[in-house]
Amino acid sequence: MTTAPARPAATATSSTVETYLCDEAGSLLSYTAKVSKSMLQPPGPAVIDRVWAPGVAALVLSLPAIGTALMTADAVAPAAAVVAIALLGFAQGAEYDFLAFLTARYLGLRHYGVLYGLLIVPVAICTALGASGMGYLRDLTGGFDAGLPWVGAAFVLGGRALLLLGPYPRDTRGASA
Repeated sequence: MTTAPARPAATATSSTVETYLCDEAGSLLSYTAKVSKSMLQPPGPAVIDRVWAPGVAALVLSLPAIGTALMTADAVAPAAAVVAIALLGFAQGAEYDFLAFLTARYLGLRHYGVLYGLLIVPVAICTALGASGMGYLRDLTGGFDAGLPWVGAAFVLGGRALLLLGPYPRDTRGASA
């Protein structure tokens, strides 16, 4: 009994991705950014320390809502998909930076490692549940359309929740929760 040679894994993965992305698969998979990676960095500590960080964080972490709105169109252009993914990636990269800064600023440094660890675990769990939930939704419905408005609303509500932090405490050098 002779069997046909197996396709290389890269070809199998590429064709699977192409079936999901349709005709634009090649252009999306080989896209090269026209903007330098260094230009996409979130505001650094020097900027965040001069302004009220929860306000900046609320704005930055709400940006993916624009991306979800772009992705709900009937026909998503490759450029719109790239912008949506860039907004999501920018916010995802910034959320850990904001969490680190805000933990130190509001809760102090005495037990920083423990406090940051307690705060980062729910963020990581929700990230995993959100991605898994959207994958499950795609399996059930054949697309992400039903979940994208909810995800966009969650981004906006999460960003706005940061505005409830209020002014910085006066002295957090020795503070702990």
